[in-house]
Amino acid sequence: MLQQQVSSFQQAIRTDLLKGQEAIYNNIVTDSNIAVMREQDFVSFFLPCFAGMINPPNWIVNWIQISGAATAEVSIISADGQQLFTVPPLLASSKVFLVNRAGSLGDIFRQQELLKNSLTTNANEVLFRQLDSKVHEIEQIQSESVKSRWDAIFARYNIVFNTATQSASPSTDTDFLEYE
Repeated sequence: MLQQQVSSFQQAIRTDLLKGQEAIYNNIVTDSNIAVMREQDFVSFFLPCFAGMINPPNWIVNWIQISGAATAEVSIISADGQQLFTVPPLLASSKVFLVNRAGSLGDIFRQQELLKNSLTTNANEVLFRQLDSKVHEIEQIQSESVKSRWDAIFARYNIVFNTATQSASPSTDTDFLEYE
């Protein structure tokens, strides 16, 4: 009788663990928990910030509170609840935070630690060279697809950039967004 109860408890624990493992996997890999924002809110406050037209204090913190993380996207929906577009993340994480990936920041520092013990004079040089390379790699993460997504968002609201000053302004007096 006791053996049967212990076996039942063990089976219940295994089942709970498997359900928990499945839930974690689904939350991390398969589910897209993207924050949602109404177009009106995005256009009235955040779009001018992203376009560089205004720079109120803590607007990036406010954006991260909505998105959930600097590496998260936000889905913009119309008044009738239709998804219009998704705002790219502030920070692309694919090559910065994946610790076990070759060439990640963690990998660079592990290599530097190994070199420090054998090539003390060259270890810092190697580290600086690799970090410089990582900076260029991170800059390239803002790929053409992310750039084209932003271009489409700005075009949707007739925001054009003056290439000489890199400042944005509405392209006509009757734009959807009017700035003073």
